[in-house]
Amino acid sequence: MEHAFHAVKTQIFAERVWVLDALYPFGQDGAKSRGRRVTRRDDWERIAGEHNSCDDLIVKDVVLLYFLRLKFAHPKLAEALL
Repeated sequence: MEHAFHAVKTQIFAERVWVLDALYPFGQDGAKSRGRRVTRRDDWERIAGEHNSCDDLIVKDVVLLYFLRLKFAHPKLAEALL
C-alpha cells in the first residue's frame, strides 16, 4: 500500500514506476523516500470537493482512504482489525 500511495503523488509515469520499483516501503531508498522526491501533482494538497462524501478532505486523504478500503476489503486483513 505504501508504494501505491506514494506513486500516485505524481502524474509522471516514469516517476510512478520508479516509486513502485522500490524494494521496501520505508528506508533510505524506499517507496516513502522516493515519494518525497517526485514531482507532485498540482492538486495533491487541495480540497477534494463535492465529488466525495467528505468535502473537507484533501486529495491525498481521499487517495489514502481509497487504498485503505481496498486493503481491508481482503477478508483476512479485515479480520486482523477486529
